[in-house]
Amino acid sequence: VDIAAAVRSIGMVLKNLEGPDKKKIERAVDDAEEEAGGDKKDREWIGKSLERALGLVAKAGEAAATLTAIKEPLRQAVAWLGEKWHHLMTMIPS
Repeated sequence: VDIAAAVRSIGMVLKNLEGPDKKKIERAVDDAEEEAGGDKKDREWIGKSLERALGLVAKAGEAAATLTAIKEPLRQAVAWLGEKWHHLMTMIPS
């Protein structure tokens, strides 16, 4: 799994969402992208950053159609992150 590519794909969708928490979502995604693009990738940091971004998106009540666009890259990211992060898949509509 190319974690940097998966996180970038997630970011492309989430950073285009509008709403009161737009800047917070962008910062969380930026944190995940920065860590995923580095030499020493910290699974915990990437997972927490994605969890933070998805939590903000869920709180905003984003449309299911928008979030299904991140389903595949999120599945890839979760596969790379490991079992501890499988719950991230439940944060988007199936």
